[in-house]
Amino acid sequence: MLNEISDKLTGVGKAVDSLDPIPATQMPRGYGGTAILWKKHLDSIISPLTIGNERIQGIEVTSDPNLIILSVYLPCKGSSQHLSDFQDCIAQLHEIVSTYQQSHQIIIGGDFNEDIVNGPTSQRKTCVNDFMKEHDFETKYNGSTFIHSNGCDTTAIDYFIFQNLYKHTVLEISKLDIISNVSDHYPIKLILQYHHPVKQINSSNTSVKCKIKWDKVDTQLYESLIASEISDSKPTIETIEDVTNAFKNLNQIIVKSTKAAAPAIKMGKKDLNYK
Repeated sequence: MLNEISDKLTGVGKAVDSLDPIPATQMPRGYGGTAILWKKHLDSIISPLTIGNERIQGIEVTSDPNLIILSVYLPCKGSSQHLSDFQDCIAQLHEIVSTYQQSHQIIIGGDFNEDIVNGPTSQRKTCVNDFMKEHDFETKYNGSTFIHSNGCDTTAIDYFIFQNLYKHTVLEISKLDIISNVSDHYPIKLILQYHHPVKQINSSNTSVKCKIKWDKVDTQLYESLIASEISDSKPTIETIEDVTNAFKNLNQIIVKSTKAAAPAIKMGKKDLNYK
């Protein structure tokens, strides 16, 4: 479903109840979950990761350094085993961070279902704070992010946390107040300074582009071919798209006429000395 949102986006995600023994009569699943979306032109540098439980979704981004982004939806306090479920998620985050922290920058964002900054002392808050302290993570408090059904802000439970080592790359973390937002959470935005290494071009796939020697070109033939092609094309210009297509067609005419009027390029070969 995520990949059906837009033909310009790719996405991966998990449902928190995907492993629950839900009867067929209670389908479809999808009580809640976590997901990551990105623009399709970034597909070549992003790899989904099969790590964490159904409340943790991760991707790896090829960069300098490589980047791990984790989206989380930690358990709320509605069940009798919420604390053990919460601690299990933090333990899995600990394992993931321990695996990647020496080679990757790591950013974790999502619904922590706990005020980890200004909330009252609790085992859940202590669990997150100890995790952040052990791995030298920081965060920024942006005020209340959860909206109660009565329409009033209640608490701050949505965060981005990041390594202190890469603090200088986090340019902004802010809460967005969007009129069209239908969620009971405010969106949180993070702007990251990111360096993507330039892809090396494979020399075996490159072609030699020779410079046109215009003093050798049959200019009369060149002019005649261009005039004939333009006369035959007769483009209709009514929209911006028509203008774009007309320019593309003109470029093709110029290239075609140049190839026809310019002398053929002779590619020299070095003499081979067989012994």
